[in-house]
Amino acid sequence: MPTADATRTTESAESAATAGEALRRHGLPPMDQVPVLDALRRAMAGGPPRLVSADVDWPRFVSAFTAARPAPLFAEIPEARDAVREAARGERAGTGAEGEAPERLRARLAAGGPEERAALLDLLVRTEAAEVLGHQGPDDLPSDRPFLEAGFDSLTALDLRNRLARATGLDLPGTLLFLHPDPAELAAFLGRELAGDTATARPDGPEGSGILAGLYQQAMADRRIDDYLPVVSSLAKFRPTFEDPERTGPPPRPVRLARGGTAPALVCCSGLSPISGPHEYARFAAGFRGRREVSALPLPGYAAGEPLPAGQEVTVRHLARSLRAHTEGPLILVGHSAGAIVAHALARHLEEEGTPAAGLALLDLYTWDNLAPMAEWRYELVGGVLDRQETYVPVDDLGLTASSHYYDHFAHWQPSALTTPTLLVRASEPLGAWEDDADWRTSWKFDHSLADVPGNHFTMMGEHATATADAVERWTAALPG
Repeated sequence: MPTADATRTTESAESAATAGEALRRHGLPPMDQVPVLDALRRAMAGGPPRLVSADVDWPRFVSAFTAARPAPLFAEIPEARDAVREAARGERAGTGAEGEAPERLRARLAAGGPEERAALLDLLVRTEAAEVLGHQGPDDLPSDRPFLEAGFDSLTALDLRNRLARATGLDLPGTLLFLHPDPAELAAFLGRELAGDTATARPDGPEGSGILAGLYQQAMADRRIDDYLPVVSSLAKFRPTFEDPERTGPPPRPVRLARGGTAPALVCCSGLSPISGPHEYARFAAGFRGRREVSALPLPGYAAGEPLPAGQEVTVRHLARSLRAHTEGPLILVGHSAGAIVAHALARHLEEEGTPAAGLALLDLYTWDNLAPMAEWRYELVGGVLDRQETYVPVDDLGLTASSHYYDHFAHWQPSALTTPTLLVRASEPLGAWEDDADWRTSWKFDHSLADVPGNHFTMMGEHATATADAVERWTAALPG
């Protein structure tokens, strides 16, 4: 039987291999550690500035990096210039490297019937997705497997968007994979767009996101968020609501983010920000692939045509209904930031029903009676939302009013003691400046385990998501039963 140290060593090796593969997909293949450590020692020894060499796959790196942000500096690097020009051609019109791919595709679609067109677009999506992920071919990516579960993150999602834009000639949003989460749904969307039916497209970015979203960004720029949010709260009261989850149609299915055979599974609760959704747990879930199944519960009201729950209790009943219909066996509820408030409320509801969760992981939750740091950092919080919309989903009027609606209702939430085993995971870095003598880190006044992880409130679920996942995995593996 393997020892705990041996298990941790194996898990560390697997984590390193996963990280190495992710770097390769981004155009940064890992380098041999001997020359790297030698260069690091020489750099730390001081002296004049030195030239640094790196192994960069420029076409892959530039395509992914410039999709999320402009990077004119790359045009000054000789090895990167061709990649910059290629990425720019794809960005301008999605016409492909030779300008012929969209025409060929449209001709093939026109020559086939409905089934042939659907199959061709499905094959296109899976072929390009497999190339981005480094698979051998489209057979490695089933049509119904969610992109987030398959290993896509923000940069590889943008890489696939660029490839499909070049192949189809369509102007596709940067949030394409978040709005159409698996190859089958994305292929159907491309078919509608190519046929000229754009009614289902969701606005992307500030220009198409609505007047409230534009004013939200202006309020941030003017440092008037405290004046603006009550306005949104008032307008959110005009959104349609529902009282009985049983009358809203079939229970929503959680979005699977990772597969694994070890119980218990993890179920993540979406947060309450304007850009919240299952995608916010994609990088965290990657740390569990091959070990545990991880899924996420979306909150209703963030998509066109969806009513909002009439209150906190209705929200929790709606989520519990989804769990009853689509999950089996023991599960760990997980929530980050305000999503942890939802997770706690759901855990309490399950206890009252007599079907408690196996555990509850609260990731950097600040309770209403411990909000001094979050109040101090409110502009850093809003700035984090605006920064992340490039690689999550855009801030739009639906998201803003939904977020305001949920915050108003969950303002009545109160922390309480549970019999469910609880873990509090805290960020190790403050989100902004903190001069108070009091500890800025969050706390939990009821019985719990504690883990501190690298990063701040946002980066613990981004750059440091693997460490956060490892902390939750260690605690979960040690639970009795």
